[in-house]
Amino acid sequence: MGKKVVLFPFPLQGHLNPMFQLADILHAKGFSISIIHTRFNTPLDLTAQHSNFTFHPIENGLTESEVSMMEEDAVGFVNTVNNECEKPLGDCLSKMMASDDRPDQEAIACLIADAFWCAAHPVAESLNLPRLALRTPNACATLVFASLPLLKEKGYFPIKDETTLGSSPSNPLAGPEYFLYCV
Repeated sequence: MGKKVVLFPFPLQGHLNPMFQLADILHAKGFSISIIHTRFNTPLDLTAQHSNFTFHPIENGLTESEVSMMEEDAVGFVNTVNNECEKPLGDCLSKMMASDDRPDQEAIACLIADAFWCAAHPVAESLNLPRLALRTPNACATLVFASLPLLKEKGYFPIKDETTLGSSPSNPLAGPEYFLYCV
């Protein structure tokens, strides 16, 4: 009997597809795949395409107002989803691991969680379960994150106040770079 990998994608479009692509690769290498997903933004079209995976929905406890804040406060949304899903994730993994003791079940080799799931680390650690984080952003976003230490070293980041964001030759953080103020 092989090994089982549990994947936990973050419930946003740019995060689901890369996680399912990884799941396809792992499945082709002989792993059985279990996907834990929130009821918010359930990957219905992906579940239909992957009948060979097992799916475990968890409650996310999000209210309509918390879901609607996603567009206004992305960081707050990520924090809220993490807080609301930590216990349901732990409960689901505990239940899955308990069923691993049956002779007809494969043991969980590891949890692969989206890097946005900060709550996955303490949950996996408490269950003594190896965990990997999958970063799903595109190459441009990866370059931006990689440049943050240099910006900090040069004193451009973190941004102290909004007045430093005006356009000028001496301020390289003008215009579209405003997003750094939000980090």
